[in-house]
Amino acid sequence: MPTIINNLKTRLTTKITAMLLAALCVALLAIGYTLWLSWQLEGAAAAINDSGSLRMRAWKIAALLNQTNQDRSFTPQQLAEVKTIQQQFEITDATEEIIKMELISQRIQLGRQDRIKCEATLDLIAGYNRERSLTIEQITQMQSMFAQAESLLRANRPDFAAQVINAIEPDGVIITQEMKDDVLSLL
Repeated sequence: MPTIINNLKTRLTTKITAMLLAALCVALLAIGYTLWLSWQLEGAAAAINDSGSLRMRAWKIAALLNQTNQDRSFTPQQLAEVKTIQQQFEITDATEEIIKMELISQRIQLGRQDRIKCEATLDLIAGYNRERSLTIEQITQMQSMFAQAESLLRANRPDFAAQVINAIEPDGVIITQEMKDDVLSLL
């Protein structure tokens, strides 16, 4: 047995395989680190580009003002350049405001849709309680099974409520598969 281990230690293929595995581990670590780093710097590139373009426009205005101080008056071409740069600043500001307003309106719309889904689902669950002739114990059991989902629905969290409802196992009496499917179809 010791001769097999000693033989493996001295074999060239074993040494090459060990070096390749070590290089593979180092490469995977480097890839993982660069991936993690890119996630950390995700929004930084856009901010750097914006700040660079703002700096470039500020330098253009400063250069035009420097030329004006020497001549004491603007030429029509310089006035046009200053107006163009000023419009670019205003367009950048307006574009940012438009994007912010669009994002806010999208969030509001999604919130409305979630609220409508949640209210319809709560009404459906309450309707199942009323239309079926369940005993008080069965209604209590059903309410306890749906308690977490109902609290999520009241908090306008339909995605999480759907996960909770999906995890409920139908028993055929209190909660049927049809009822579960109907409730999930609303979410």
